[in-house]
Amino acid sequence: QRRLTNVKLLAEFIHVTLNKVMDVSNFYIALHDVAHKELYMPILIDDYLKVTDNEFRIPFGNGITEHIILNKQVIIKDKKELQAYCKQHHIKLRGKNAEFYVGIPLKSEGKYFGAIVMQSYKKNYQFGNENIGLLKFIATQIGYVFERTQWQETLINQEEHYRSLVENSSEIIGVANKDGVFEYISESVCRI
Repeated sequence: QRRLTNVKLLAEFIHVTLNKVMDVSNFYIALHDVAHKELYMPILIDDYLKVTDNEFRIPFGNGITEHIILNKQVIIKDKKELQAYCKQHHIKLRGKNAEFYVGIPLKSEGKYFGAIVMQSYKKNYQFGNENIGLLKFIATQIGYVFERTQWQETLINQEEHYRSLVENSSEIIGVANKDGVFEYISESVCRI
C-alpha cells in the first residue's frame, strides 16, 4: 500500500520467499538503467562469487542478461546448451558457467526492463517445470508492481502540478458540497 516501491526490499522479499520452496542460492534480479547504460542488480546471490544480498551495477553490454532483456526472450538451458547458444549469438558469459540456467525477462506496460535469473552450479541439476512456472509467475507480478509504481508516480506528479496551478492562480477556486458548505478554497483567497 506504499506510494512508492523500494526495489531492493522487493527483490529481497522475493528471494526469501522463493528460498522456502526451491534452491535460489544463485539468484539475481537485473534492471536495465537506460539513463546510465547499466544493469542494476538490487539483489545478487551467488555461491561461486561469494556474494550475498549485495547491490551491483555493471555496464550494459553483450551478456546473457542483456540478451534476455533486448530480445524479450526466456532462456532455459543446461551448461552445454547455454554455451552453444551464446557462441551462436556472440554473447559474452560472465563469471563461472552454470550447470543449469533460467532467465526470464521482466515486462511492464509493454516494455522489457529487466530479467530475473536463477542458476545452479550443481552437476546434473535442473530446475523442475513447477519451479520455472513459479519464476515466470513472479516475473509477471514484478511487472505489475513496476507498472503500478509508474502509474502512482505519474499521478503524484500530476497532482503536484495541478495543485501548483490552483494555488498560484489569481482566481479564487472553491469546492462546495451539496449543502453549500465549502470543503476547499484555494490559497489565492488570502492574497485576493
